[in-house]
Amino acid sequence: MATEAVERIKYLLNTRWNGNQSAMAKDTGCGQSTLSLVVREKAKPGKNFLQKIAKHPDINSNWLFHDEGEPFKTDTQNPQEDPSLPISTTLLSDWKGRNKQQKFLDQRQVVPRCYDKEQAYFYLVSMGDPITWEKTSAVQPGDLLLIDMDKESMPPVRRFSSDLVVAQLPEQGGYPILGLLSFENCPEEGEGLVFKPFILKEIPDLSNSKKKSKGRDRLEARRCLVYEQGEVKERTLSTNQITALSDEYIAYEYVIGICKLLIRRHFHPI
Repeated sequence: MATEAVERIKYLLNTRWNGNQSAMAKDTGCGQSTLSLVVREKAKPGKNFLQKIAKHPDINSNWLFHDEGEPFKTDTQNPQEDPSLPISTTLLSDWKGRNKQQKFLDQRQVVPRCYDKEQAYFYLVSMGDPITWEKTSAVQPGDLLLIDMDKESMPPVRRFSSDLVVAQLPEQGGYPILGLLSFENCPEEGEGLVFKPFILKEIPDLSNSKKKSKGRDRLEARRCLVYEQGEVKERTLSTNQITALSDEYIAYEYVIGICKLLIRRHFHPI
C-alpha cells in the first residue's frame, strides 16, 4: 500500500510540478525534506503527509488514497465551465505575443485544472512542421502541444532529460523552435544543457552517387530541408554542417517554454 502511495506521489510530482520538489512542497505544505525522503523511498508517506497533498485544489483525494478516479479534479457537473487554453498556429516568442489575435484560432482546448495557467497555450502542429520530420518525436500533424512559458514551472537544470521544449536561439533570428533538451556532462565539453532542435531533414539521394575516400564510400554532400528563421529552405550541407545543426550547448535563458501535454486529434488543414 505504501509503495503504491509513493508511486502516486511521484506521478503528481512529475506531472503537476514537473519534478520540482520545492514547488510541490510549497504548494502543498508537506515539507521538502520529507517529500525528498518519500520520493527516494527512504521513508513511508504518513497519513498527515498524504492529507496535506490531498487538500491541494487540483488533487483528487480518492485517487491519492484509494487509486479511484483520475489524479486531478475536473468539473463534471458543469463541463462548460472547465478551464481551457487558447490554440495558436505558431510558436510564441514571448507572452506578449498572446495578444496578437491573428495567431490564435477561435476555438479553445479544455484542460484539467492543473494545466490552467496564464502563461500557457496550445500549439497546433501543422502539416510539414519540422517536428513531424523526426519519427522518434511521435508528433503528428493535428496534434496539440501544451506549451507552458512560465519559467518557475520548469524543472531544475540538472533534471532536463530529453524534454520537449521551445528555445529562442540568436542564430535562428529569434524565431522559436522545438527540440529536445537534456542536461549532459561531457568530459571534453563539460556539463551543460544540450539542445537537439527539430530543424533538419535529409532528402534521399535517388541517384545514389558516391565518391570514395580512404577506402570507404561516403556522401560528399547531402541535400536537406532546413528550418531557418521561420522558413523551410532546401540546402546542400556537408557532414560537418549536418552535425553542427544536430545539437549544441545552449544557455538556460534561451529556453522559453516546455511542453507539458500532447493531445491527439484528427488533422484538419489550417
